Amino acid sequence: MRISVVALTTALLACAGTEGARHHRATIADDGRVAIIGGESLRAPAGVSFFERRDEVHVVSLVPGSVFDVTVPLDPTGRPLVPPDAPFELKDGLVILRDRALPPTAKLVDTGQLYRHDDHFHLTHRWENADWQALYRAREDGSEVSPPMRPVAAFILTALLDTRVPGGTEQATTAALRRMEAAVARARRGVEAGLPAKQIVAMVLHDFEIGEDGRSLSVEGRIVRAAEGIKFAYCGDHFHVEQAKGAWVHPVALGAMEPGHFELPPSMFYEEADGTVAERSGPSAWRELLGKELIHLVGDAWFLSERYPLPAFVRLQRAAKDETLPGVVREAARRSVIDLLKVKLDVSGDAAFRTQLAALDQAIELRWRELETQIAGARSSGRRG
Repeated sequence: MRISVVALTTALLACAGTEGARHHRATIADDGRVAIIGGESLRAPAGVSFFERRDEVHVVSLVPGSVFDVTVPLDPTGRPLVPPDAPFELKDGLVILRDRALPPTAKLVDTGQLYRHDDHFHLTHRWENADWQALYRAREDGSEVSPPMRPVAAFILTALLDTRVPGGTEQATTAALRRMEAAVARARRGVEAGLPAKQIVAMVLHDFEIGEDGRSLSVEGRIVRAAEGIKFAYCGDHFHVEQAKGAWVHPVALGAMEPGHFELPPSMFYEEADGTVAERSGPSAWRELLGKELIHLVGDAWFLSERYPLPAFVRLQRAAKDETLPGVVREAARRSVIDLLKVKLDVSGDAAFRTQLAALDQAIELRWRELETQIAGARSSGRRG
């Protein structure tokens, strides 16, 4: 039961001459800070309180770094017996908290910086990390970042708060928090640099960042450097390996990659050796085609251009515009041209590129022969009519 402090003091005085049986009861003040247990008056510090549950006395602490709920048994005379491993002691009528050497994760939980959810943790706004707190400041009205970047900072924080921190072992949690520290630092740099939200999220999720004005790429702890004439560039939720003069671009998607297993994809444009990316040397099919603008980049993929000089392809394009042909024939030619222009080219290597071009040439020749038959039939019908 709970009574006021004044009544509690009166009760304490009254207990001086009572029989031992009465000392078995615990009397607790309304605020939980003062208790009479076994005839002894005890006082708890701020954040700590006494609580009686099912005739058992508990000492409960919500003090950051020392959160606990400990049952205190009573001896036969009704006096409290503090467990040897309790995080507090009773001395001179006071509850005194003991210094505890908590594991790092437990300290973060106790101080409200982490909260557990099932088998994992999530960060909270209380995390004592300079970059984390900078992101919280960045989202506020009047922050030092530009107004358009404030909702971006808020969006990034939401994504980070939703990120799971493994809770299986202390080692796993500590390693995940180290990765989180690096990710938050990248997010802060991205926000302060004014990068798009989609790009910053990709940087966080896939642990990557481009530095040194495009000369270095850091992905999941691995650093790749660009040789002279090559650079790395952000692009939405992925990045590019590019020739510095802009002649070619190889988009690198991140969405399908499993975290922790990043490898630069093979390319007909570049090669990687000893952590450095350089443009491939020697003759390559793409050089001539690119020089004559016979292939081009659309979005994040390479395609044939309308300038592709294969005679059958030229004839298909002419047939699509030939007003002397029936509409159904022109439409068949137009669809054939569009279908061929929509084929994504394989840029994973020169051999694969050449093989695909040869297959496309055969497909174009076949399409033209089929259309040629239609044209001949249409003209024959026209003469008979």
